[in-house]
Amino acid sequence: MRAKTQENQIDRPPVPVRARSSTPVRNHARLTVAIVAAIALATVTVTPPSAAAYPAIHTTADVNMRVAPNLSGGIITKLATGSTPRIRCAAPGQLIYDTSVWFYVDLDDGTRGFYSAYYSDADYTTWADLQTRYGIARCDRPASTGGGSMYYQPRYSPGDPFAPYTTYTATKDWWAAGNCAASSADYWPASFDGKIITRAGAWSLGRLGVTYLFAANPTRANQLQTIILFDPGNLADYRSTCDQAYPQDGLMASWLSGNSSRRLLVLAGAVTRDKDHPDSQGRLHQGIQQYLFPAIRAAGRSSQVLVCNYDSMQHPDVLRHFSHLIASGSVTSCPGSPNAAWHP
Repeated sequence: MRAKTQENQIDRPPVPVRARSSTPVRNHARLTVAIVAAIALATVTVTPPSAAAYPAIHTTADVNMRVAPNLSGGIITKLATGSTPRIRCAAPGQLIYDTSVWFYVDLDDGTRGFYSAYYSDADYTTWADLQTRYGIARCDRPASTGGGSMYYQPRYSPGDPFAPYTTYTATKDWWAAGNCAASSADYWPASFDGKIITRAGAWSLGRLGVTYLFAANPTRANQLQTIILFDPGNLADYRSTCDQAYPQDGLMASWLSGNSSRRLLVLAGAVTRDKDHPDSQGRLHQGIQQYLFPAIRAAGRSSQVLVCNYDSMQHPDVLRHFSHLIASGSVTSCPGSPNAAWHP
């Protein structure tokens, strides 16, 4: 059997492969692990009791736990060799060597995230086999109750704020197909961990993930009842090539018009305020004013949109302070202490 050896980045295969296969390849048990000494991040050993009816699954290397089931997801922490975190469910994700399955797990402190099942001692051949042997269901199984949420991550670099760990994170390398193409923006599951996804959030360039979704799959977009944009962008951002490729205001107005209970919340920090580019009357927020709101106003949907001004709040802090809203919370009032609250 081939050994599961550690790379410079433990969950990264020699040649990254983008795959969305829903059929896992066999993950062989009891493989040899080559242990290396230097680990860049602190390791976390998690050993909650396993369900008595099923065998425990252990990690077979020190492996990154990420916010998404692919290598574009931000790293939350590192699971130590031999850990047995509680596995909530399993999701199809990026192919790591011969395994496209990722485990969605709980840590003792309540943190949740994904790690590649390649770095585990689970032995299975199909999704049904995984559930029969270990009691692990698919994360994207059909659900009957709403309240699930997802987040369009614009990019990943160390220090970027994360969405809540209970939210499915759609990473830019997967929702942005390149050349402003919208074809991949709906790859996130309709249901996640037992709940229909009805809520979406996007920070910064993630605004395009929402736009691409509207353009690529209106049916999937209509599943959403709440959208939150965290400091989406300034006038120059909204005039960029990919933003101009789609009528963002018209797409958003159509979504709002589909159901009077749908809500859009815009949390405008210093970037979106864009104090250096007022219009001729001295009004700010010209990116959203000129490119997100005109069709919404024309359609008479302004009452379904709330803008909260946080004039001096820095770009990452808007998500860092209010990221919990992606998963739950009111979108008809402003969190914290805004400078102003207004409808377009």
